[in-house]
Amino acid sequence: MTIQNNNEVQKIFNKLAEVCTRPGYMYALAYLQARSCFLSYKKNTGLTEESLAPVFSEDALENTEISTLFGLTVKGEIDFSFPGDANLQEMIQTTIELLRKMHLSLLMIDEDEQRLLSISADQKSKLFSNAEHFMEPVFYRMDPAYSFQFTEFAEKMYAKDNEWFLKNKGYSVSDMRNVFERTRDFQNDQPPCKKFEFTAKDIADYACLDLSIVEKALDSFCIPKDNKNERFTSLEDFNIVNASPLIKNEDRYILLQQYRFCEASYESPFYWMIGDSDYKEQAKKNRGAFVEDFAKEKLTSVFGKENVFSNANIYRGKDIVGEIDALVVFADRAIVVQAKAKKLRIESRKGNDQCFKEDFKKAVQDAYDQGLKCAQALERESYKLKDSNDGELNVNRKFKEIYICCLLAEAYPALILQVSEFLKYEKYKEGDKILSPLVLTVFALDTITEMLSTPLYFLSYLEGRAKAKFEIDADDETVVLAHHLKRNLFIGEDCEVLLLDKNCARELEAVMMNRRLKIPGGKDYVEGDIEARRKSFVGKIISFLESDAKPEAIDLGRCLLLYNAEDINKNILRIIEATKKDKGIHDFSMKLKIDDKDIGLVVHCNDFDDLTAFNCLRYFCEKRLADWKLKECHGILIDSMGDIRVCFACLRS
Repeated sequence: MTIQNNNEVQKIFNKLAEVCTRPGYMYALAYLQARSCFLSYKKNTGLTEESLAPVFSEDALENTEISTLFGLTVKGEIDFSFPGDANLQEMIQTTIELLRKMHLSLLMIDEDEQRLLSISADQKSKLFSNAEHFMEPVFYRMDPAYSFQFTEFAEKMYAKDNEWFLKNKGYSVSDMRNVFERTRDFQNDQPPCKKFEFTAKDIADYACLDLSIVEKALDSFCIPKDNKNERFTSLEDFNIVNASPLIKNEDRYILLQQYRFCEASYESPFYWMIGDSDYKEQAKKNRGAFVEDFAKEKLTSVFGKENVFSNANIYRGKDIVGEIDALVVFADRAIVVQAKAKKLRIESRKGNDQCFKEDFKKAVQDAYDQGLKCAQALERESYKLKDSNDGELNVNRKFKEIYICCLLAEAYPALILQVSEFLKYEKYKEGDKILSPLVLTVFALDTITEMLSTPLYFLSYLEGRAKAKFEIDADDETVVLAHHLKRNLFIGEDCEVLLLDKNCARELEAVMMNRRLKIPGGKDYVEGDIEARRKSFVGKIISFLESDAKPEAIDLGRCLLLYNAEDINKNILRIIEATKKDKGIHDFSMKLKIDDKDIGLVVHCNDFDDLTAFNCLRYFCEKRLADWKLKECHGILIDSMGDIRVCFACLRS
């Protein structure tokens, strides 16, 4: 961003401050919040993609914009008197116009000519090489998590700090989560005109909670009466309403931003604790441990505890040459997870290039460098691999693929863009065992493991991300996941850049809310390629393979996720019908390609006894190996009822 344009952003910010401190502006703010964030849905049908349309519309304000308006409002004395219809309408329109100008200025677009401001060719080539140019994607970022993730993860993150909470706040970590989630539910149950204001007794009575606990928890997140948000003097300064999103007016609480309220439960307590000099280091240690524990928990839910190891060390003789925060070994694949709890500082968000790059290095680059070193050491079978108790891990070390995952506790804004511009890594080439890294937040990992909950589906996503021969431009990893669920990530060779709008994630967001908030009647899957395969006969085969730790099962499963499921389904139904009619032998064969290698697939149908049936399958697989000069052939045996008798029989020449 040029200095001249930066000054223009500041001028607009100052004009917004004038509008937001007018008498009765809270009514304008409440209207803008309701217009941008209120959802409605029919009972017993749950949330749908259409339900979220208002939130994803161009007219909806981002949570960062509303937080800015709220932060400017509390800089003055808040006047709760109604300003009158004419004044209210004028304040709303002025706010919307100033926010529009703000966005154009951050995009470096000339408002009059609707074009990019004149910049040199050298500046264009370095457009995102400087942190100043990240101010727009950071500010107008897609929300990095679902609100329910903040409250759920806050309880896990601060579980080891429970004694500090009881001693210093008078309530437990689980109390905090309970109060926050019941407050959310109470708000959601109120009519629009009563959503923003309530008492502690309202929440206590609604949820049958102890009134004193509710008051203590809510008071912890109220803006102090003597705080006028003095530090909030420019767009990316510290804004008190992000840390303390509640206003207390006598015995009543005003909560405009439910999302910020939930986010504060995850973010704010850490700053309370590091402000305690006696507890500061312990708080940091516990936060780091949370990310590692979280990685193990989520990966275990997919791969099983027998395949996931935390704090695994690699030894060369007596020397440790690699420390892995979480390691998955499944079939002939490995996932190396390096977890970081480094936060993005205020100076970085303001465009301080040195701070921005320092934070990125400590959070992402260091995690990748450590992960790469560990992945390379894993390939050396002479090196010992030991668990956290110093016991040797006797796992398969003949890896076909090793994935590196950098996991962050911080909801880093514009993370995909940051990674594409700043991460220095070894890009995947055909034949490499160590694949390109994937950088995720704990929120993204949670969503991926929720929607791709078996080894085959999870590994398939990692592979699609790591082997992509195209750039991905998306606001958040959940947008990429949504695209994968709808259309699969394996895209043709002619694709150079995959541009994904946040609207791609609308259905996924509705599904996640239905699942995790247990909304009655809500659809719990995303319509698209992945779900279509699950419901087809191909999905029936995949269900036999998806948790099988044999390498050949993973290979065959990958093929079935890659290839046209409709064609395979038609052929399977054809041979089933033929066997029903004549009680004979019927099969179909096809060539598949994995990693530029041709393999065969034979689906064989008969109703013979097991030994005879299997020998028939073996015969046809051997015939395809010879006729097509293949090195490998997979066989599937089914009967005329459509039941799978043998899931695969992998033969090699």
